[in-house]
Amino acid sequence: MTFAENLRAARRAASMTAFELAKRAGIAQTTLHQIESGQLRNLSAATASSIAQALGSTVEALTGQAGKARGAPPRQDPSELVALVLECPEAFVEATLLIRRIRRASR
Repeated sequence: MTFAENLRAARRAASMTAFELAKRAGIAQTTLHQIESGQLRNLSAATASSIAQALGSTVEALTGQAGKARGAPPRQDPSELVALVLECPEAFVEATLLIRRIRRASR
């Protein structure tokens, strides 16, 4: 999905009108309409950031890049953690640390 499509979907999911989002982001409603319709594609990082913040989201989520950053840890299967704890109680500490890393990565 494009930034425009993700933005529109996020705004609707937040039950926010274009007027409300534009006001919260500090941009003109016409500018927001141009972005959502795909007419305005070269927006500044500051504008993208204020829109994302007003939605309680991130620029990465709106661009579809969330979780795709270099160095992002791979997703772990929770059943691997259960097997680890059952196999060796001392591994509980290791499993706990792994769960924390997974939670941090999913934010």
